[in-house]
Amino acid sequence: MLRLGLSNFEHDPLDSLKNLPNLLRLNLWDEAFSGDSLHFKAGGFPKLKEIDLTRLNNLSSISIDNEALLRLEHFRFNNNPRLTVLPPDLQNLKNLQFLGFAEMPAELVDSIKEGGSCQGIINHIPLVQIRTNCGPKFHEYTLHRIPTQITCLQYQDSNSPCCSSQEDGL
Repeated sequence: MLRLGLSNFEHDPLDSLKNLPNLLRLNLWDEAFSGDSLHFKAGGFPKLKEIDLTRLNNLSSISIDNEALLRLEHFRFNNNPRLTVLPPDLQNLKNLQFLGFAEMPAELVDSIKEGGSCQGIINHIPLVQIRTNCGPKFHEYTLHRIPTQITCLQYQDSNSPCCSSQEDGL
């Protein structure tokens, strides 16, 4: 696991980190990067399973090459106020099992909700969640599960009703 915080790298640090052969989890938080875009390049991060991007206040775009992050399973975005558009390249992450958002801009959140303009980008991901604070304390929040095509197919295969509600009390 590698956690970078308060580093204020001006240039994308991913190029320097992408060849760490045994890195399983990467956490960039609290202005680890002060630039506006990150680029995950093909062949980089060969074993990475989890990414957390937290409080990167200038981050406004993310690009992911088609052959990048091949083993990634969990991707979390937390309080990145300028990231208002869902990275379309998330559809390249075929092994992604969980996509989480916490305290993200309304434009991004609205685009992934059921019927949103970006729902097609996340339809292959079994679990997509949005965490929203509902009080001043850390533990005061709600979780909204976003139905995706793969989730509904799994429910149908088990003869359960398809996910029709955005809230399931997770």
